[in-house]
Amino acid sequence: MPSSETITIFGTSGTFDDYSRDTDWYQIYISVTNTITFSAIAEFPVLIFFVDGDLPLGCDDPGLVLSSATGSPCELVSLTETVGPGLYWLWVGPSLFSCQPCGLEYIIEIDGYIGPSAVEDASWATIKALYR
Repeated sequence: MPSSETITIFGTSGTFDDYSRDTDWYQIYISVTNTITFSAIAEFPVLIFFVDGDLPLGCDDPGLVLSSATGSPCELVSLTETVGPGLYWLWVGPSLFSCQPCGLEYIIEIDGYIGPSAVEDASWATIKALYR
């Protein structure tokens, strides 16, 4: 069952020069199949990615990025992915490499994420050892 709680994160981003931009990566681990919606709205032209963190691929391999979306300043963009157990990254940053001063704000929301249980991979002996 998906989480009833939306995860909301506030951040800032921008560009440093004509070749660099500030990007933020959020890591999630999924233990059961989830349908996750990743949304963003920003004061800058925004780009978001849903990235498979388990693939041993190079950054230029198209299988690494499951989906992406771009939007104008103040435009809401969203991605929805149904993904199996594994490691994933949610990436947000400017879609441009210049003229976006650092410190511009964004808001991302993550819906439907079911995180791992705190004791999911622990044996009874491991749990008992915590209290000795």
